[in-house]
Amino acid sequence: MHELIAASNAVPFEIIAIHNDRHSYFLTTKAWAERLDAARVELARKFSDTVVRSFQLYLWAVANCLYRDADLESYRVVLKKSIGLPSPGTVHQPHSFLLTSFCRRSRHPPP
Repeated sequence: MHELIAASNAVPFEIIAIHNDRHSYFLTTKAWAERLDAARVELARKFSDTVVRSFQLYLWAVANCLYRDADLESYRVVLKKSIGLPSPGTVHQPHSFLLTSFCRRSRHPPP
């Protein structure tokens, strides 16, 4: 995360918010895995058992890591970029976008 913050200081972007969405991503991937499990037979006919099993393993592994692994974090970062300088008396409309990132929490502090 410290690399992202340092990089945003080198460009005309401003960090508006940082959210730890690990629990939300856990709930999402768990729900996707459950829906895939419920539709397994139909999906296997359409795509193959191997493809369905690959996605099952992936989704359940991600959900499990997000639920159990305190070292795995999922951040949602909102950045804003200003477009030029606002003219006096005008409303300045920044562009905003979201950046989602999964990262392992470092066991060592940044230098």
